Amino acid sequence: MRRLSLLSLIFFIAGLSFLIQGILEGELKGGFFLIFPFLFGSGIYSSLGIFMIFLGILFLSLDILTGLTEGFGEIEQKREGGAVVMIGPIPIVLATSLRIAFILFFVAILVMLLLLFILLS
Repeated sequence: MRRLSLLSLIFFIAGLSFLIQGILEGELKGGFFLIFPFLFGSGIYSSLGIFMIFLGILFLSLDILTGLTEGFGEIEQKREGGAVVMIGPIPIVLATSLRIAFILFFVAILVMLLLLFILLS
């Protein structure tokens, strides 16, 4: 893992932990506008959390931009990837190979079961 992506992950996790602490302290609130979630708060935890997540996104963007310029002139490597898009309870699996599609299908089932467990408890 490259340094910028590791730094991005650290800032993102730290930001989420500050936001969770802000929710527990009662200084951060949130809601939904149509389908878009939003957060608002007035304390130090909410401010630090949003700032850390912003820094994480900034470092991730820098990592992607530097990664685009590093690979010129090198041998092509086979890369596989995929994504799961959850529209309500319906998973949509997008993948570059059948192996990745099966893996993401089982991840989608686990997420659906986790959400079902949370909603029914």
